[in-house]
Formats: sequence, C-alpha cells, structure tokens
Amino acid sequence: MSIFRRAKKGTNLIITVDCGVANYNEVEFARGLGLDVVVTDHHLPPPILPRCILVNPKQPGCIYPEKMLCGAAIAFKLVLAMGRLETGQEKWLLDLVALATLADQVPLLGENRALAYYGLKVLNKTKRLGLKEIIKLARIREIKEDDVLFSIVPRLNSVSRLISSALLFEILSTDDLLRARELAQKIEMTNKERKGLVASISKEIKNIFTKKPLRDVIVIGNPDWPLGVVGLAAAFGANEYERPCFVWTRVGDAIKGSCRLPDSENISLVELMQKLPEQSLASFGGHEAAGGFAATLDQIHYLEERLVDTLIAMKQNSGNNLDKTAENKEDLLRASLADINSKNFKIISRLAPFGEANPRPVFLFDNLKVTNTKKFGQNNAHLSIACTDDINETTAVCFYEKRTEFPEPISFKASIEQDYFRNSLRLRIDSFV
Repeated sequence: MSIFRRAKKGTNLIITVDCGVANYNEVEFARGLGLDVVVTDHHLPPPILPRCILVNPKQPGCIYPEKMLCGAAIAFKLVLAMGRLETGQEKWLLDLVALATLADQVPLLGENRALAYYGLKVLNKTKRLGLKEIIKLARIREIKEDDVLFSIVPRLNSVSRLISSALLFEILSTDDLLRARELAQKIEMTNKERKGLVASISKEIKNIFTKKPLRDVIVIGNPDWPLGVVGLAAAFGANEYERPCFVWTRVGDAIKGSCRLPDSENISLVELMQKLPEQSLASFGGHEAAGGFAATLDQIHYLEERLVDTLIAMKQNSGNNLDKTAENKEDLLRASLADINSKNFKIISRLAPFGEANPRPVFLFDNLKVTNTKKFGQNNAHLSIACTDDINETTAVCFYEKRTEFPEPISFKASIEQDYFRNSLRLRIDSFV
C-alpha cells in the first residue's frame, strides 16, 4: 500500500528499518501528508540528511560507540529504548538480530560479536515456527554462522527477492504450525528457483566475457533480468573476475541495479559512486563492499567508462593497485595434518562466531600430495581435494575453484572446520601459496 493511501486510512507514523537515510525527498513527501517519520538506518549518510528523527550511529555528531551495527540491530535498539517489552522478552528477538548481523557481514567485533554469539544460541532454540520448519528442511543439526550465511539467509532472501517481503514477514511471525509448514515448503521451492535464475544469469555473463574484453570495472545488464537477483549476479561477477561489478536491469522507465566488490579489493563502492561525474547516477547508496544504484536510460551507456576512469583516478591518488602482494610462507603459522583433531578444533571454536573482521584462524599446510579431486555444489563450482603427507590423510574444500589438477606437492592456507554430513573434520582452503 502506498504512503498516500496509508495516510488516508489514518496512519500517522512511519518507522523505517535499514533504509531512509538517503531518502530526503520521500521523507519530505511523507511529512507533507502529515506523517511523522522515524528513520532507523546504518548506511553511510549523504551530505543532506532527511528532516526527521534519525537513528543512525554513522550520522555526524552521534556519540554511540558502536558505529557498525546492522540495520536490524539498530531497530532492535529502538525497540529496547521504547521500554514496552516484558522482562526477558528482549532475548527472544536476538534470533532475528543474529540472522541480520551475520547476513549483512558487519564486523564481528565488540557489540556485533555479542549480538551474533548470543543470537546464535537463541536461534538454536527459536520459538518461531516458520524458522523451525526452514531449519528442518535445510537439515541443519546445530546452527553455526555458516548455516546462517549459506542455508537460512539465502532461503529467506529468495522470498523477498522473487515474491514479496510480506510473505517473509509471515513466515517469521506465524503461530500456525500448518501455515508455517506450507510457507517453508514454498520458500524451499522459491530458493531452488532463485538458484536456477542466478546460475542462468551467471552463465550469460560468462558467455559475454568470452567475447568482450574485461575492464577494471564490470558494468553489465539485461532488461529481462529480475531485480531481486541482480545483487547475487553482481557478487558472482565480482568474485569470478576479481573486480568491482555493477549489474543492472530495467524497472519501468528506469535502470536499477546492485554492485559488489571482490574480496581482493579494498576501495569503497560508495566513495567510487560519489566521485562519478554529476548525473551519472540518479541515486545510489550502500556500504564499502556492496551497494545499489539507479540510473536513467540514456546515462547507463556511459557508466562503465566513467567508473573505470574514476577508479583509476582513485587508485592513483591512493597509490593502490589491483595486484595482491604475495605472502611469504615464513610469515604464516604452520600446521601439519596431525594437528587436525578434536582437541585443537575445540580450542579454535572458542573464538567463534567467525565472520567479517573476525576470520577463522588459518594455517599453512605445506608439501602435501593430492590423491584425488572432485567437483561439487551448484554447477560443480566447488572443489574437494583429498591429500596426504604420507602419514595422515584429510579432505580440503575450496569454494569457486576452477582447477581440478595441481602440480605436486601443493601448499595452501586453510582453516579447520566441521564436516557435519560426514561427522569429521576437514580443511577449508583460503588460498594456495
């Protein structure tokens, strides 16, 4: 329902979650209808802020010490400040806060670490019937941060991307078990559809770049691509080609899209878009590594050229470049396959939850022989490597690895993780060295 119709029906207050700080005109429109507006947001504020109550720790003058809360955590803070919850009731909201904190990949330090740590405990005991059914269908035994990122959140996001946010709200709030099961099944089907769409778009992108040269920034789009999955397509492009990727589609008479940075890049996407020539974009926002943008039909054709020029200028000014500095093996903490045991794994697990700014500890595993390789996952995008040091054997997985053959011996940086399907420990390769 539009803001205008809501105002006509008697609504007098709008509270935003995870949006609004860059929506000056929309807030002015709401105020013109006589509505009060409270914006809760965590995105980087633009030079001109909306004229309303603004809850955003990144706004100028805010003294709140934790600047990197996700949007849901800020909304959670507002709920606590209102003082309407019964004693102890607030902890049962932490499952949602943990989902959002991990999904948004904010730094897992300070307050975020506490919210994720205790939120995961609540998530494992969640009272939300819909979440329970989703967890069942995903066959998750004990929910860890990876289960949130790679199983639960993609399923939830698929609904809001391809159907509606209202359905997502229902699955998270229903107290009807039969309805929860029905919605969970619908989500499972929608998630499979989402995987198919992303795989199809990713294949299309790869086909295009077999004929088209790569530049320092990728800008690619198709009017027929669903808006709900362009962010996932941008993430694929950024990681596949290791450069900023902007993916767009057409919505009515406008161009809308998402952009992502690869892990190897350390610029800010928001800063990159801010430095573009005037009128290059109709609007934009987001974080350092992920964002959204809108453009007019006539300007989208010039966007790649302008982004490339702007990125080159930014790198020249900062002395940055696209090349990774090679790591010295002697600077890495070494481990042997004999160190992969339950005792060491328990010690490492005390540092969890792992994520942005709190990565899993990685070790150098040197001079290993490869005994077998096997592709797995959607479109066989990932690689499993069986390796040995002639005494001990283990399995190591490497996500989005194209190679299947390696010169022996091999060396790599890897973390130790639990393989719940085989009830054993394995290695997750961070990079080959």
